[in-house]
Order: sequence, then structure tokens, then C-alpha cells
Amino acid sequence: MKILLRIISIACFLYALSMIYIKGHIDIVTIFLSIFALILLLSTFYYKQVLLYISKRKKLSFLLYLFLGLFVLMSIWFEILMYKAQNDSIPADIDFIIVLGSGLKDGKPSATLQNRLNMAFDFMKEHPDIQVITTGGTGIGEVKSEGEAMEEYLISLGVNESLIIPETVATSTFENLLYSKGLITDFNNNNRVAIVTSDFHLLRAKMLANRLDYDAYGVSAKTPLYETVYSHIREYAALVNSFFFNKQ
Repeated sequence: MKILLRIISIACFLYALSMIYIKGHIDIVTIFLSIFALILLLSTFYYKQVLLYISKRKKLSFLLYLFLGLFVLMSIWFEILMYKAQNDSIPADIDFIIVLGSGLKDGKPSATLQNRLNMAFDFMKEHPDIQVITTGGTGIGEVKSEGEAMEEYLISLGVNESLIIPETVATSTFENLLYSKGLITDFNNNNRVAIVTSDFHLLRAKMLANRLDYDAYGVSAKTPLYETVYSHIREYAALVNSFFFNKQ
């Protein structure tokens, strides 16, 4: 068991380092993974003492098992909801597309964001005259706004520049949708909007869109495999905020 825990702890730490390299900065998820890896590794050197300490304290043991059980159940519940959110039936009369930002790498869309933009491009092939809003401000260490970089990427794919409306201020999903709403001419509840974002992100994006009175439908883009764990951990925290505390 100690060997297995050490392997898991090293894997968590290496994964955190790889995500810092890919993202270009340290964030709450990489800090969490690093601390988790360190605690797990240290526990292996005092394995018997830790087990003995916990076993002698029934309340602590109960709380630990309760926490783990609730975390597992919450994760399963979120995963089911996230999966169901990807299965929208998109009506033919969509008025606008909104592509949500997801970070840049050296001034260009990250792999996750490229997947979203490629999905939006495929959608636009079926709706050639539809306008698309690319939304995202300037993040940490970024040299331009995500909205601008997304516009450039779509133009490189062959999208007519006149169909693209860049939003360059938003720094969160809620702001993405709020500021995009302001760019839609004569916005009303009858405007049907396709929100293009990553598979894990659609649930929360649609929840926030509903709070802003959108008639929104989700278009799901695949998440790069190496980012799946990182993205889901981050999204769990964001969903807890949105579900239980009504946060943006």
C-alpha cells in the first residue's frame, strides 16, 4: 500500500508540474495537487502511526470517511450532470454563436480553446451567415485578449471577418456571457444562442446563461486528454460555488 501511495503522490506532483508548464502559471488547482501529493507522500513514511492515530479517534475516522464518501458522491453527481448537459438538440434557427475563452499560449489559442474554435467553425459551416461572438479578456501573462486571438484563429480558418464580434474584457464565464449579451443587437428572450465550450464546462455555462435570460443551447468541444483531471477538479469547485452559493 505504501508503494502504491508513493506512486500516486509522485504522479500527482508530476502532473501538477506539467500543468504549470502547459498553462504558464501556478493556480489553485496545481497548488491543491501539489499539497495533496506532499501530504500523501509524507503519510507513507508514518503509515502505521497515521492509521493507529485515526483508528483510536472514532469521530475523526467518521468525519474522514464521511468527507470521502460525500466527495465521491458529489463527483459522480457532477459527472452525470456534466454529461447530460452535452446532449442538447440544437434548433435550426440559432441567432448567434458565443465561443467562450479558455486561455492563450504564446499569444495563440490554447489546445482547449482551439478545440472550441474548431467546433464553432464546423457549426458555422451549417449556418454560413450566423454571427459569432468570441469572448475573453487578457489573462495573466497574455499579450492580447482571448477575444482578439480567437477572432484571428477563426479568420485563419476562413471565417468572414464581418461575421465575428470580439469581446475583449471578460475574465470569467459569467462575464463572458454578460458582456456578450451586451453585444447582441436588440437582445431579447427570443434570441436563440449556441454556446460553444468544452464538454466539462457546458453545465455551468448553461446554468449561468439561464440566469442571464438566454435561450441557450450547448455545443460541446472535446477536452484534451491530458487536461481532463485538471479541468474537472477546477470545474467541481466552480460548480459548488454556483450550485450551493449562487456565485458567478
